[in-house]
Amino acid sequence: MTAFTSLFSTLFISCGFTVLFTIPMIILCKKLNLVSFTDFRRKNEPVPLVGGLCIFFGALLTSFIQGINLDMFLFALPILLIGLLDDRLELGAKPKFTAQLSAVGLWLYFLPPGKLILETAGVSHEWAMVLTGFWLIGLINSMNMIDGMDGAATGFSAIAATAVFTLAPQSPHATMLWSLIGACLGFLWFNLPKAKGYLGDTGSLTLGFLLGSIAATSPMPLPHDAWLATLFVFAFPLMDAVLSMLRRWTRRSNLLKGDRDHIHHKLQKIGFTVPQSLLIIYFTAIYCGMAAVLIDSSKPEHFYLQLLVLLTAPLTLLGAVMFLEQRLAKQMSFLTKSLLMTHLEIAEATLPAEPYVYG
Repeated sequence: MTAFTSLFSTLFISCGFTVLFTIPMIILCKKLNLVSFTDFRRKNEPVPLVGGLCIFFGALLTSFIQGINLDMFLFALPILLIGLLDDRLELGAKPKFTAQLSAVGLWLYFLPPGKLILETAGVSHEWAMVLTGFWLIGLINSMNMIDGMDGAATGFSAIAATAVFTLAPQSPHATMLWSLIGACLGFLWFNLPKAKGYLGDTGSLTLGFLLGSIAATSPMPLPHDAWLATLFVFAFPLMDAVLSMLRRWTRRSNLLKGDRDHIHHKLQKIGFTVPQSLLIIYFTAIYCGMAAVLIDSSKPEHFYLQLLVLLTAPLTLLGAVMFLEQRLAKQMSFLTKSLLMTHLEIAEATLPAEPYVYG
């Protein structure tokens, strides 16, 4: 059996296991009341939170059958368990951050020196560990942030894992990547609109850790640019997280409290349906993955020009979305002002000349 055939068999086995796990787990989660909460940010009907466990065990069992090292799954256990508790009890930020710090810290502690891509780029071992740990915790939480729409985080994870494999096909984690791709695709069937199951924090946090730790240790052809290529692969969730922190900070609201102003929310606010928003996110993820491959294969003399060109499209798209949202919000504000003045006979002096625009 060739290596290529072996990888495809890994994908199909993992996909099959995940589908087989998901069907009975949906029924079990309904009986155990392990379903999504309903509030202003989420759907009115509860949905089983099955994705995390099904993807984890689908990929784990496939990796075990294929005889690969299972250490990464063991390090992910604190995040998996705290995610499971959070899906049931809605924990605060402190216990989740503690579990993330424990998982990342243990992984970095037992990781042999010289394995991080930042080290291959010339960063010292100590600084590489600190920077990688900070980035990985940020990625874990950013994956949780984009998991607010049917199919978004699951589909993005499959695309990101494919991009990481394309960047480092000879990685010792190649088989594990294909097991994760297969598990995500197996669950995606149940997670696409209208979703019959959600990832939950169990899934989004765990996928963030597994994908991030693999990407941070996958050897790439051009080690000096590998860290930038990795940033491009995960640009969508990381950018969403950065914008969320800036938005909450400028509004002087709780940085850790959820809202309805993430990129997938903005797409729906300006008129895109959930399936249309999902396609935009998938195409953005594919573009970022292709950009990462181009960066990793670029010639030094063309590097900065290519980087500038590659950044233009996603930044233009993001700017257009935010402009349209602001424009729509301003139109709604003026419409509300006009209706109040017309039908409630409110004096114009009592209304603000420039209505505050939310978003």
